[in-house]
Amino acid sequence: MTVLSRDGFVQSRFFAEGFLDRQTFLHYDHKKGRAEPWGEWAEKLAAETWETESTDLNESWKELRKLLAEILSLQKEKGGLHSLQETVGCNIDEDSHPRGFRLLYFNGELLLSCYPEPHGCTLPQSSARTLAMEMELSKHYQAHVQGELCWRLRSYLESWPGFTERT
Repeated sequence: MTVLSRDGFVQSRFFAEGFLDRQTFLHYDHKKGRAEPWGEWAEKLAAETWETESTDLNESWKELRKLLAEILSLQKEKGGLHSLQETVGCNIDEDSHPRGFRLLYFNGELLLSCYPEPHGCTLPQSSARTLAMEMELSKHYQAHVQGELCWRLRSYLESWPGFTERT
């Protein structure tokens, strides 16, 4: 998911894509305000799946907009075009243990990476220290990435048995 700011003002639109094994399965259309299936997934998942994804993406967008505004408030240079990109994901190990992660990029540079176990958050940029502490303490974040997100991705894989045969 990516949000943008121009001249210090966070834009009111965003874009997002979802990938499963490097194949796009979801695209968020900001003009329609909803997530839509992409590629071969269009026929495989029910309509309520996309309503759930749309709702979740809109909530994440609100949080990411606030975060971008907070980051901009800490920056000396607020003018111009700025971006904040969030990547959340789940790696499923061979033993079927899910390992969630969250990466934040500000203007294309890694700002923060969080792997709930065993690493925690790392801070390539010193300005991310406050954000890292908030994320490490956030039980909602850990539950979302480790639980709900990984469970949802796994259920998508299971809903399309032919997908795992192709990869």
